[in-house]
Amino acid sequence: MVLAVGYGIPSFLFLAAGLVWLLVKLGDRRELDQKTSNLRMGMVISLIGLFTAIASVHLWNSTYCWMRFLIGSSVWMLEQGRGKKEIMAEIQAKKLEQQRIDRENARKQRLAAKGASGV
Repeated sequence: MVLAVGYGIPSFLFLAAGLVWLLVKLGDRRELDQKTSNLRMGMVISLIGLFTAIASVHLWNSTYCWMRFLIGSSVWMLEQGRGKKEIMAEIQAKKLEQQRIDRENARKQRLAAKGASGV
């Protein structure tokens, strides 16, 4: 609340939107090893607990720095594993490649049948 009063509602909304975006992206990560998955789950729980706790109070000095550090230090997890969009794009690319191979094989079979019957 102090952030919204001191710097305006847009500053609060941008911070809240950034935090929600971070939580959504952290929840979207797939294909993580067990250790990173556990770290991600702990970070998401910690961030949700922190946001719930500071919803009605103001953080001062080192506590405010700790909150900013925690938010910033969780961003490295976005580079681990792959997101759902990346996985879906890879599946789509494999499907397209398989369709291309199938078309090429069908074309070769048609040419072979045409050559065998025409000779």
